[in-house]
Amino acid sequence: MFGQQITELELRKKLLLLESSQNRLQLRMELQELRSRLGPLESLANAGSKLGPWTLGLGAAAGLMGAMGLRGSLRGTGMIGKALALAPVAIKLWRAFKSRNAPPE
Repeated sequence: MFGQQITELELRKKLLLLESSQNRLQLRMELQELRSRLGPLESLANAGSKLGPWTLGLGAAAGLMGAMGLRGSLRGTGMIGKALALAPVAIKLWRAFKSRNAPPE
């Protein structure tokens, strides 16, 4: 009877080891699939970090142009009028980024 209990425990131990190996392999496969799906997002994130301050400035300019287009102001002046209306904002943004990136004296 004691020998039979040991055999059952050994079988149970082997079963648990096999289940553990199976779960480990399944986790590796799922992690690999997740990494393959996140690949394009990582490349977008890297592109955003390479653009640096340009991203913020271009985003702000696009938002202002969109707001002006929705508001309907400068309707008769066309695209050139809209660009000229954005010039002061663009200059302020450029100076802010330039001063922020300048090395301290």
